[in-house]
Amino acid sequence: MANKSYLHFARMVFQNDSVKKLEKLKHLKYYWQWRKTFQPGRNAIEDELPWITFPGIDFLKDHLNKDSNVFEYGGGGSSLFFINHANEVVTIEHHKEWFEKVRNKVLLKKSSNWIGKLIPPDLKEGDAELDPNDPHDYYTNEEPYYNCIFKSYVTYIDNYPEKYFDLVMIDGRSRPSCIWHSMPKVKPGGYILIDNSNRRSYFAEVMEKLEFDFELIFDEKGPSPYMDYLTQTAVWQRKTDR
Repeated sequence: MANKSYLHFARMVFQNDSVKKLEKLKHLKYYWQWRKTFQPGRNAIEDELPWITFPGIDFLKDHLNKDSNVFEYGGGGSSLFFINHANEVVTIEHHKEWFEKVRNKVLLKKSSNWIGKLIPPDLKEGDAELDPNDPHDYYTNEEPYYNCIFKSYVTYIDNYPEKYFDLVMIDGRSRPSCIWHSMPKVKPGGYILIDNSNRRSYFAEVMEKLEFDFELIFDEKGPSPYMDYLTQTAVWQRKTDR
């Protein structure tokens, strides 16, 4: 895996028909960054790198500063990255072992601007069928969570005032619900970043409100660290009159 060739990378980029020609040419500059992530011992936590597209990472570098308040659903390398680039970082994670791995890395850094919360899923009550695309069901239809909901996890952001965060990153569970609860918490001019945005089911039930309050400013497939295929990241910006 460490010897990923430029030819392999170019094929991965140029053979994807959903990527515009100009974007394909732009993505070639990420080859060396991409290749390095396949070296032995490299991973998102050790590299303190968000596991999103390289263009998405560049967006974060360009739009965050030491005054930025960040909330993220799903911790990892992004947590360490945000600690280095933002004022306050709130991370919500549902997986205990993964959370401890992130937390231990943060403790080694002796960072004082991180709030990490382990919030496991709640047990589902009753036999009613839930829809993973309905933001009010707090559900995911992925194993091993068929008998769970993520209401406590999703709604933790409600503890914060409206228009508090400069960025909310959604890369965790029950993403339609996360989007729904995040929208009022983002400052005018602030951002919601959604990873794996090619999964349009994330947006189906929240699109009307999202388009009313936010504008889509970034949504493209591109190379990502540690990945042997293209992924897609989207950024929505809250309108300044909302």
